[in-house]
Amino acid sequence: MEGRRFCPSCGEDVIVYEVEVERGRQRGREVRCAYCGFSLDWVPPASLARAGTLIIADDTVTLAELLKDYFQNRGLFERILVVRHGGQFLEVAVRCLQSQQAIRLAIVDVRMPILAGTQAAVAFRWVEQAFGQTVRAPIIFLSALRVDEQLQRVMEYCAPAHYVNKSTEGPPEALLDRLYQVAVHLISQPTTEVRPL
Repeated sequence: MEGRRFCPSCGEDVIVYEVEVERGRQRGREVRCAYCGFSLDWVPPASLARAGTLIIADDTVTLAELLKDYFQNRGLFERILVVRHGGQFLEVAVRCLQSQQAIRLAIVDVRMPILAGTQAAVAFRWVEQAFGQTVRAPIIFLSALRVDEQLQRVMEYCAPAHYVNKSTEGPPEALLDRLYQVAVHLISQPTTEVRPL
């Protein structure tokens, strides 16, 4: 099947293709973006039941609260914590790890005051290692800017990580739906083990 669909990762309509895939014991078909390979259509398994903590780090209060409400209504996470800058993100992450609460996903704005999202994400990977975590929590980087070389390097270093463009086009629900698609994609992937940094 060739055609066009909206890709939440690219933030625009793209050419798509279908591919047969096997995830665990499930075999099926995915519709993927021809440019970035992102899975655009896939029914998540029942293993996506409510679990772990979502940390949202964004200095835009309205967007952060919209994200919190949206994800609470989807029931993917036991807890959702909202912070306003990278320093608070690290503080909350350390508290979660100290109390042995699994961080299932982090949504991190790239540009925040005090400590930028990219810096906080790199430091977060060191924190995970210091706490002896064996699995890395996925990170979604959120920005109105296009991915540049530096952000690409940070995402490779912080893998599993993905980028979502905060496009101002369309209603806010479109951004929320895109973020949800990327979140489901990331948390349904095989786990990435912590490797020495």
